[in-house]
Amino acid sequence: MINDREFSSPGEEFNPPSPEFASPGPEQNRSGREFGQPAGVAAPPKKRRRVPGLMFAAAAVVTATVALSAPAPAAVEFPQPENFTAEYRAYLDDIMEACQAEDPLAVHRLGTDPMADEFWHECMEPYGELLHERGFSRRVFYDGEEMAAQPSPGCPALYFWHEDSTPEEVIERNTWQYFTQLTYYRDGGLREQQVRGVSYSGSYGMSSFSQENEDFFTIFWGEMTQAKDSEILYRQGTWQTYEPYGYGYGYDDPPPDGPQLQTELTGIFYNEMFTSEDGILFGVNYLENGIWTQHFHRGAVETQIVDGSIVLNEHLEPEPADQPGLYKGMTIWSPDPMDGGSGWSSPNKLFTLEELLYHYPYTRAH
Repeated sequence: MINDREFSSPGEEFNPPSPEFASPGPEQNRSGREFGQPAGVAAPPKKRRRVPGLMFAAAAVVTATVALSAPAPAAVEFPQPENFTAEYRAYLDDIMEACQAEDPLAVHRLGTDPMADEFWHECMEPYGELLHERGFSRRVFYDGEEMAAQPSPGCPALYFWHEDSTPEEVIERNTWQYFTQLTYYRDGGLREQQVRGVSYSGSYGMSSFSQENEDFFTIFWGEMTQAKDSEILYRQGTWQTYEPYGYGYGYDDPPPDGPQLQTELTGIFYNEMFTSEDGILFGVNYLENGIWTQHFHRGAVETQIVDGSIVLNEHLEPEPADQPGLYKGMTIWSPDPMDGGSGWSSPNKLFTLEELLYHYPYTRAH
């Protein structure tokens, strides 16, 4: 049975718009006087003016007086949330501890806690409006004590974002009722370089295909970089995806207790930035060298990835197309026949075997 739901491109609701960082403007031109003269033309000598020494002294006094009397520019104080209660601080502290421990299930439990929705609506939404009114970006970080636009070096940083949709929006957008995004850096001051951290996205509650509370989430922990445009680029670590039901569950099996680990990528990642047709810049992360593990109810398949390409094994079956030498997809068979297999097939494009194996959809970390 082929299940390709995980390869559907996430809609806009899975990628909430985050205000981008403002890039610094061009620097002032500090070129010396020699760049203002044509080559080989000597500058005319300046004429000296005789000024009495007393006038020089008077001018110096006036200049000093003006300099001393001019008010120094006041430092702009970064505003803090008005309703940032001790309970909300403790909630964020718990999230940071779970991220520090790199515990995916603990991060997910906190990300889907009812506190996420309450904290967002009672504290962060009005805080975001306050920041906007005062000319600040809504993208802020909790550093363990307060909110900061730019965490100081050595300080951790937690970014928190939450959304909820009405029942009508759930159906229209083909999404879940709630969405929470968390990004944690052990050293927030180094996030634009390479720092260890956690990137989590969770969708939960009622979905467009079920009235039950079902969870779906992805999480990465390891070395990562935050690009200037706010995209998260994975460098080295582990990425996992969890779904309400894993592959291999039948009607006779008891329902799983919580979301099931489905895909796991561990190793070094390849990052590339693209611009969509509507002009939105986004990042793509593929496992470049490491192990791709496909989990089933009763077993798992480990596949080696070398330089972005899959190394075929006895559990992988490329699906040939009608045209000789071309392929349209591939099936991954569980070691336990009771699980069956999972796979992916392209309805509009055919591939050579080399193209099929390079940056295969299952090796992409969404």
